Amino acid sequence: VWPDDKHGGTVWILEDITAAREAQAQQAWERMHDALTQLYNRAAFDERLGLLMAERSTRQRSAAAEDDGGEPQGDGVVLFLDLDHFTVVNDIAGHDAGDDVLRHVGRLLESHVRQIGWAARLGGDEFAVVLPGCALARGQAVAEQLRAAVHAWEPSYQGRSYTLGVSIGLVVLDASLQDVPSVLYSADMASYDATRAGPNRW
Repeated sequence: VWPDDKHGGTVWILEDITAAREAQAQQAWERMHDALTQLYNRAAFDERLGLLMAERSTRQRSAAAEDDGGEPQGDGVVLFLDLDHFTVVNDIAGHDAGDDVLRHVGRLLESHVRQIGWAARLGGDEFAVVLPGCALARGQAVAEQLRAAVHAWEPSYQGRSYTLGVSIGLVVLDASLQDVPSVLYSADMASYDATRAGPNRW
């Protein structure tokens, strides 16, 4: 307030809310990510895949209305990955070794798909990869790359080496799959079929 101001003045109060915003952003990140692998968690997987499917449905309706005769884009592919022989590592080498395996697989998935999609840890030793706009042939190639990469890694704990594998179920996001639970169920069943036939295959 200035001394010669007979009508009063204005008092400004400045507050630094940087820390509060950072804390809020951290909480939001933790809500959507798996603490062990840093990948998206199951809730984020459900939410993001649901949004992708809703966008695809809208896009398909628009394409049907316009039908410009252009080259069709792939509907997208979802991979469901179940680690083979993970319980052997967990039971013999211990939970710390098991956690290390899960972290490594998480990094491996992220490094392979970050340019074309995203990965999530659904729980336990189960992971998922979503490849938006990806055609079947490309999805199959990615599945084989991931299978080979996991199998090629031979972790060693307490002087003992372990061989891992991964059974991968692959589904195309076509019109027959209307919601996230149906996608996940179909991919899980495909992974189960791969395990029965293999394991360590897609």
